Amino acid sequence: MDDFGKDVGKSWRFTKLIPAYRATLLYYQFQVLNLIMLNRLIINRFVYWSVLLSFAWNIFLLVGVILNLEIAKSRAAGGQFTEFPAIVRVIYLLQLALVLYQVWIFKEIFHAKPIRLKLLPKIFFMVGITGILLNAVSRSSNERWNVIPAAVITWAFWNYGIRKEKS
Repeated sequence: MDDFGKDVGKSWRFTKLIPAYRATLLYYQFQVLNLIMLNRLIINRFVYWSVLLSFAWNIFLLVGVILNLEIAKSRAAGGQFTEFPAIVRVIYLLQLALVLYQVWIFKEIFHAKPIRLKLLPKIFFMVGITGILLNAVSRSSNERWNVIPAAVITWAFWNYGIRKEKS
């Protein structure tokens, strides 16, 4: 048996290997590292666009209520209105401003930029939990589907805002 087989497991003797073997090993280590980084990048992009898509759905519904669109009638406010009253539209307009602010804050924390109020992700997480519960107990079966985007957004604020802040 040649010396190569004996030296592989011993790190202090590892430097005695022929430079071509070392270069090959470094090349494969680099490739594995690249694959891991690429995998993380793909997952992060998927998460990022999933959260933005969930926000887009919420914005679509809020604008639908504000404009009194037919598609929003069974998916908002419990599905109880044939015409949304003015007060409901005003409330949804304020809610639209809040969701747009949430989008901006999410993009900031996702890209690891500092935000002024460190408590905002926790507040948005609690708002998200409330939204999940309210949508889940809705009388409208169409509105209960809104739990999915609410859960995605809530998870994102927990994962990128609360959990990563602690680590």
